[in-house]
This record gives sequence, C-alpha cells and structure tokens, in this order.
Amino acid sequence: MERHREEDRIREWDSRLLEDRRAAYTRLNATARAARDALAGCMHGFRQTGTLDDTQRADLEERWSAYVVQHAESHMIVSDAVLPLLGAANGSLRRIYGLVKRLDTDQSEQAEDLQELSRRMDGLWDRLTDLRDEMRRDLGVTARVEAPSR
Repeated sequence: MERHREEDRIREWDSRLLEDRRAAYTRLNATARAARDALAGCMHGFRQTGTLDDTQRADLEERWSAYVVQHAESHMIVSDAVLPLLGAANGSLRRIYGLVKRLDTDQSEQAEDLQELSRRMDGLWDRLTDLRDEMRRDLGVTARVEAPSR
C-alpha cells in the first residue's frame, strides 16, 4: 500500500514537472522570438533611416527585458539536453543585442556593422529553431531522429 502511494507521488511529481517545463518552454520560445523580432525591426530601422526612433528603442528594451527574465527562469527547469542549445541561442541573441546597441550610439562603422548584423540575424533563426525543436523533443511532442546507419 505504501509503495503504491509513493509511486503515485512520483507520477504526480513527474507530471507536474513536465507541465511546468512545457509552460517554461512556451514562454521562453515566445520571448526569444519576440526579442528576435524587435532586433530585426531595429536592423530594418537602421537600413531605412540610419537610426532608431524612441518607439523602436522602447519596444526593443521591453522585449529584451522579458526575454532576459524568462531566460534566467528557464535555467532552473530546462533539461540537460536543452541547456546547450539554450546557451547557444542566448549567446547569439546577446551578441546581436550588443551590436544593435552599438549601432544606436556609434554610427561611424554603420555599413560594416549592418552587414555583420544581417549575418548574425540569419544565424540566429537557425539557433532558435534548433532550440525549439529540442524543447519539443524533450516534451515528447516530436520524436528523436536517429542518425542513419551506414
């Protein structure tokens, strides 16, 4: 009887952990993509006018702040399989954010920096997709794909 209660508690804990992880992954995916969209909007703003307006800056800071909070929370719940991809995506986002901030304050090398920003934005999409795909695998939504045998 006691063994059954313990098994029930373990199943309940596992179920709660999976639900918490699913919710965290959903929030992380949404905030990371929102930050990416704000960064892309900044890139387009620089291309069109050479600068950002106050609305673009405020939007970027709001989305960036939400992402930073969610990224920190996620470190407490992501699986070991997801953690490296989270780090890679976060590193890309941080480098792009830093480049956007530099472009906003110092426009002396803007042409080169815009090319670098565009290159980094292209790579970011892949990192966010890889992160999303691993989170889905971790939740059991998508099956793991095994490497083909040779």
